[in-house]
Amino acid sequence: MKKLKGLLGLSLALILLLLALVPAVAASDKTALPTTAAVTVDGAPVAVGGYNIDGSNYFKLRDIAMALNGTARQFEVGYDPSGNAITLTPGAPYTPVGGELKGAGGAAARTATVSSAKITRNGSPVQLSAYLIGGNNYFKLRDLGSALNFGVTWNETANTIEINTAKGYISDESNIGFFDFDVDYTAKPNYKIVYMMSALGVLYDMMDNGFLLWAARLNCDYSSFSSMGDNELYIAALERYAKQGIDGFLLDPDTAIYPRLIEILDEYEIAWMPCMVQATDESGKLLHPCVGFDNTDFGVQMATWSINYAQKTWPNAKASEIGMLSMDFSLSPQVHERTTGAQGIWRKQGFPENNFVVVDGATVGDFTEDGGFNLARPAFAARPDIKYWLVCAFMDDYASGAALAAKELGLEDNCVVIDCGGSELIGQWDGGVETSWKAAVYAAQMLFVEPMICGLYAMMDGQATPETLWPDFINKAAGEKYAFMKVPTYILTKDNYTEYLEWVDWYTGFDMSSYTYNGTRYPARAPAPSF
Repeated sequence: MKKLKGLLGLSLALILLLLALVPAVAASDKTALPTTAAVTVDGAPVAVGGYNIDGSNYFKLRDIAMALNGTARQFEVGYDPSGNAITLTPGAPYTPVGGELKGAGGAAARTATVSSAKITRNGSPVQLSAYLIGGNNYFKLRDLGSALNFGVTWNETANTIEINTAKGYISDESNIGFFDFDVDYTAKPNYKIVYMMSALGVLYDMMDNGFLLWAARLNCDYSSFSSMGDNELYIAALERYAKQGIDGFLLDPDTAIYPRLIEILDEYEIAWMPCMVQATDESGKLLHPCVGFDNTDFGVQMATWSINYAQKTWPNAKASEIGMLSMDFSLSPQVHERTTGAQGIWRKQGFPENNFVVVDGATVGDFTEDGGFNLARPAFAARPDIKYWLVCAFMDDYASGAALAAKELGLEDNCVVIDCGGSELIGQWDGGVETSWKAAVYAAQMLFVEPMICGLYAMMDGQATPETLWPDFINKAAGEKYAFMKVPTYILTKDNYTEYLEWVDWYTGFDMSSYTYNGTRYPARAPAPSF
């Protein structure tokens, strides 16, 4: 045993001695391996020698400046040795100093030490990952792309790093048309955006406020305009803004004037995005990418949830005793699709056809709580044979009105209401009010407007064209040329609404709610449809 201990002690001493003979390497130093990937700029090969450090490619700053010189993403490099300060000036031509683009610096691994150089872009400090290798500063290419706004793509098949000066930087192709949290938007142009409304109202105000917040995050100048229902004023204002050099428009016009608006936008070659009002031709085909909802699925979600609720809450109820009230608005094809979706589920579940009751908001022309009450109350009263009611409403005011009607007729415990909306319902829950209105198919406003303004941004920044934006959402089988981006929706109940709203705050970075976030995650984007 003593001999074994002695051997162990000798081995340990030998190891310590051998370690002492190995040259010391700073904890922050890295091993840099020569990159094996080719590099192209706008499709043309360039002789740029670089190193791979921890899976990322690093190149000499002056090599990249030389390679991009004369392109739309050129930049000047300055150096002050007294302060070890590097200055970057986007848009300025690069002044060669000699030694640029000489190719690889050898096949051997090198030691990379974190660079201590101070870096500014247009006079403002900027954080870039950089290492000193053999006396030269090597910068992470994607950091340069973000700071100087040029496209960087990895072509695995060709083992090639592709620099694209026709596109702005994005960290991931799948982020095109959405906010990219890895992009420094202050490095990009300060685009000017106008949201043009045909009227004023609560919905327009919500859109306006959402766009204002996202525009600030995107480093864009933002303003809004309302024509107050005057179509001629809307057209004249759009053309005036176009002449003033606006870079992009968010549009909510009267659909009748879209043809003239598109003529003006094409003439001035300005990017645009429809908002709540889609642009379609006479056959209903899209004339531009847009963002919206699957209204048939809205109906499916409402009917499915309410039927499940009934089965759990009233397990002894007979199918003949259960009725579904769909609060429709026949003048809107989109709203009517919700009734179609709900009715399809009703039939699929085998409930009596005549127990599916439709009331039409077009008959009262009143989109208030009173309007909902006046539609629901007579429908309930006309069917005393129905003991349990499942109400699917297309808006908050109608849902609230239906709940009041159920209470007045003594049906509150035998009625459940769900709608598309939910903002008013959230207010009721916050205030401790509980009625037969129990759920809502909800789309967070900030998630609704995000792809609208970010899709516009992608087109302004050259990341996409109207034809290539959100390609997975283009229904080519139906003859569509443009995407219909679907917004994710969730069914909110009293049990889950606070965690969902706080997740939205966490995801967007906007503090819109005042609840406690428990870490629950939700998908921020709708899955691509199977066409």
